[in-house]
Amino acid sequence: MVCLGGRGPLDDAAAAMLAQVLKVQGAEVVVARHSDIATRRSRDLMPKEADAIVVCLLNEDSVKHAGLLVRRFKRIYTGSRVGAVLLSDGPEPRALPPMGDADFIASTLTRATREALRGDAPTTPVVPRKIHIRRRSTTKGATDQV
Repeated sequence: MVCLGGRGPLDDAAAAMLAQVLKVQGAEVVVARHSDIATRRSRDLMPKEADAIVVCLLNEDSVKHAGLLVRRFKRIYTGSRVGAVLLSDGPEPRALPPMGDADFIASTLTRATREALRGDAPTTPVVPRKIHIRRRSTTKGATDQV
């Protein structure tokens, strides 16, 4: 499994906490920082045979960024389950926004641990439809000769 922070050092700390919980449960976990995602180095950090990739975020305003990361990892690692953890500050789970490509979304470490350890098959990513744009011809009609 791979746990990684989404946007900043606090997200990295949340990913490290989730990784500790998963290790206690017996999982092999690789932890990556948010700065590793921005570079192409993220492909070297993550094992191809990872069962699950979990993106951890503490800021509720980072939902769009989480969606982009989930979509990117689903496209690269098609055999892995990819999920997002949007941690809340209260003890009760909150309503989570829909994230189309994610295999799971959680708001607590307990729920994230359960979802990451589940052995479900990953969902197939939605392939974006290509849009073809017609371009006008720049050549003008024939000129009249006298």
